[in-house]
Amino acid sequence: MYLNYYRLVCEPFDITPDPAFLYLSPSHKEALGSIICGEQMRKGVIVVTGEVGTGKTTIIRTFLRHMNRSRTRVIYILNPFVTFEEILDECLSVLEVETSTQTVNEKLRGVSNALIQHYSAGQNVVLIIDEAQAMSVETLKQIRMLSNLETTKDKLLQIVLVGQPELNQILELDDMKPFKQRIAARATLSPLTFKESLEYLQHRLSLSQAPPAPIFRKSALKRIARYAQGVPRVMNVIGHQALVAGFGSQEKIIGADLVADVIADYTGHPRKRRSASNWAMAIWCLFLTAALILFVVVSQVGLSSLLTTVKSWSHHLIGNP
Repeated sequence: MYLNYYRLVCEPFDITPDPAFLYLSPSHKEALGSIICGEQMRKGVIVVTGEVGTGKTTIIRTFLRHMNRSRTRVIYILNPFVTFEEILDECLSVLEVETSTQTVNEKLRGVSNALIQHYSAGQNVVLIIDEAQAMSVETLKQIRMLSNLETTKDKLLQIVLVGQPELNQILELDDMKPFKQRIAARATLSPLTFKESLEYLQHRLSLSQAPPAPIFRKSALKRIARYAQGVPRVMNVIGHQALVAGFGSQEKIIGADLVADVIADYTGHPRKRRSASNWAMAIWCLFLTAALILFVVVSQVGLSSLLTTVKSWSHHLIGNP
């Protein structure tokens, strides 16, 4: 819709997590590095947490995009409302294990045997669970059995739990102590600073333009950054809506006022916009008020007295006696 108008090759603020647009702040580097090192060094359990919209899913997809597919198999659980048995079933499916077993213990044994075969072939297997804070405590406790699968030197399965900060609270429960002790590394995605937020916005715009050209005024980007409070998803939403609004009003360069209108609409509190006739009326009222004040002063002190006072002030201001 607005791509041709602003000479964009793609949408700069698409809210779909796209590794191609990943902005690596220090905390994002740490989280991605923790997953990569955990997988390559067979560390066992890695926990990544962050508030909603800070980029957890983008980090996961970046890892999936750049991993060595010839030596790594990934079991990706998107639905946290699963039982431990259903997780085992998914593991068996991804590892291509045909089984007619019915019990959890038999399925666990099947997963263990498959992991040993992959390990012997020099392959890693990674289990990633997204939105892990929504998983039942009982299921998390049972996942510990998967973390116990190991050789004398290495873990057979690398487990990555990704979730909101509530996940840390769950891991602090007394019942979770045995599982907590198996966590090899933790990383927390922090909201971007104001400076990082401006860099994030410019980063996404630069990747979407050929050649680069100004679309947002600096004041507009600053207003987006201030409102979003460092949350990338919010910046994407406001940035996208600002481009839509700018295209609709045929604004070549988007200013802070338009962004303010977009934010107001987004929050459900639209700003009252003055039309040209409203401004004309306001100026006319101001003129009438000034005339009325002058009339009252003249009536009180007299015209000659007022002129004498003004003449005296003017002589004083220009330094004449």
